[in-house]
Parts: sequence; structure tokens; C-alpha cells
Amino acid sequence: MGEPVKLEALAELLTPLDADAEGMLHGHCAFHEADAAPLALRVDPAAQRWWCPSCAPEGAEIVEWVMKSQGVPPGHAELVREGSVLRKTGRNRGPLQGAVPKQSTIRRLRSPFAVSDSDAEIMEKVVAYYQRELPNDDAALGLIEEHKLDRRAVAAFRIGVASGTLGLRLPKTNRLAGRELRARVFALGLTRESGHEQLRGALVVPLTDKHGAIVNLYGRRLDPSQAGEHFFTDASRRGLFNVAGLEDAKEIVITGSVLDALSVWSIGCTHVTSFHGADGPLDELLSLVKACGARRVTLAVKRTAELVAVTHQLTEAITAMGIEVLRAVLPGSQDANDVLRGEDGAYRL
Repeated sequence: MGEPVKLEALAELLTPLDADAEGMLHGHCAFHEADAAPLALRVDPAAQRWWCPSCAPEGAEIVEWVMKSQGVPPGHAELVREGSVLRKTGRNRGPLQGAVPKQSTIRRLRSPFAVSDSDAEIMEKVVAYYQRELPNDDAALGLIEEHKLDRRAVAAFRIGVASGTLGLRLPKTNRLAGRELRARVFALGLTRESGHEQLRGALVVPLTDKHGAIVNLYGRRLDPSQAGEHFFTDASRRGLFNVAGLEDAKEIVITGSVLDALSVWSIGCTHVTSFHGADGPLDELLSLVKACGARRVTLAVKRTAELVAVTHQLTEAITAMGIEVLRAVLPGSQDANDVLRGEDGAYRL
């Protein structure tokens, strides 16, 4: 991300500015005809505020300027400003050619992928985009800290966050590229019919097939007050966690969720994977366990009626492979993360 653009630089894209003895900049306001209010625009470089008797009599900040000059809503304007991708628009030349359009249909933010990309490339690039968003999301970082997930795990498993900004980077549907791209991301389960991100407001962990190709994204809701906690871009819940960590492992730990598996990995037990809830598929997981050649599997699963039923299924299927199965008896309704962390939040082991 580049350095945020300065208000005066942005204003001068549309109208010349002259400084007075006190450093205040003056010029024609770009948002109406010159003769309506000659030299009415004032820009304060120190305060990063601007005034105009017609459109900002009380003063306004740079985001309001971006909204008016680029024709975008507030959240989009902030991202445009931070990314320094501001530009002149051919439909606005201020005092010479009239007012700015009310709303632009041209995206000012670059899409992280292109129409020519394959489905696999789009999934990879979306994961990379979510990774780049993570350092700027306090709620996602807070969840990582709350669960004491090792930063090496965050990097190793390409954890990111769906901040709700991906759609702002895709062309709108009134353009061919926009229709094609949005149809592609919808087919991949990345967005809903409304165009909003499927995992919006969630910590995101990619899931792969046995060869390491991304086939699904798991999302853990950040706001506990909202309905639902676990989400997937592919509703079938296919996909595996930590395939590489299980290669040639002699003992495997299986948890009931991706977040629990990350907690186990964070204490140094890297031969861990998970299934995806009580109604998630088990065939892929069982195939992976068999292929690894492990001698023992430990099930570390929360003791709810639904999850206990899954552990019975796993125990029966894995035992039939000739593999020893142990069950970690977790106290009460606690999950692996609850058990591994002490009252101070630090890991016990």
C-alpha cells in the first residue's frame, strides 16, 4: 500500500491552487462552474481540510473530496485514498467543463485477478488478497491473539481476512469484464447472489486437495453477535487442512475444527488436521489418513452429542485400516483450544 495522497495534490488534479502568505491555498472549486463562486475553494495543507461556500461551507476532509471527485461511496473513497490511485476523470474538469458526476461506474481500485485467470489462479489470488488485508484488520488480529495462534501458523497456512473490500475492486456489472469476473467468483462460492463476499467478516483459512491445490476456503466469524460461526465457500465442506504436515507422519491428531487444529499446531504438534463440523464429509480425510501410513490417530474433539457421533464413525473407519485410535477426553464442553490454553491465555504445553 502506498503513502496516502495529500489533499492539496488531489485538488490540483482538478484545479490550479495559489498559496497566500499564511500558506492557505486558494482556487476555483472543481465541483461547480467558476462564475458561481470565483476562487471560493480554500485548502489547508496543514489540517488537510477544504472549504467551499457552495459544497462544503463548514469544511470537509479528504475523504469527502475523493467521494465527490471520483463518484464513489465513503468506504470505497477511503480505500482509494489509501491506495493513492486517484486520478483525473474525463467527465470532470471543474470550472471549465462543469460539475463532477454524481456516481462513477468505473472502479478506482485494481482487481487482484483478471478474466483470463483460471479458477485455480483466482482462488490463489483471492487468498493472497485476504492475506494482505490481515495486518489492517484489528478484529481478525484480535481473534488470532485471543486464541494464541502462533504467527508461524498464520504464515504457513496463509491465513487472511475477508474484510468486505474485494467487491470494491471488481468492475461493475455494467461492463463486460465486470459481468464475467463476478460470474466467476460467484461460481467459485466467493460471493453471494447479492455480490457480497461469502466470508465477509471472517478469518479465512484455505483448504486444499491431497495435492495442495486450493479447493475451498474456511471462514471463522469475527463478530460473535452475528448468526453463524463457521463458513465455507464450497457448502459441501470439501477440502483438507495441513496436508503437507501429515506426510509420512507416524501419529496424527484430528480435531473437530480448523481453529482447534491451528491451536494444536501452535504448540508444536504439526501433524494435525481436522474435519469440518458434525455434518462435514469424512471420505477425503479418511483417504488422507490411509495414504499417510500413520500407525496411530488421536481424536481431540469437543464432547457434544453431534461431534461424539462423528468420532465414533472415525474410530470405526480408521480402526478398520489397522491403525490404532486414541481419544483425548476433553473436559465438559471444552474444545482443544480451551484445554491447551491456561487462564492467562497462554498455552499450557
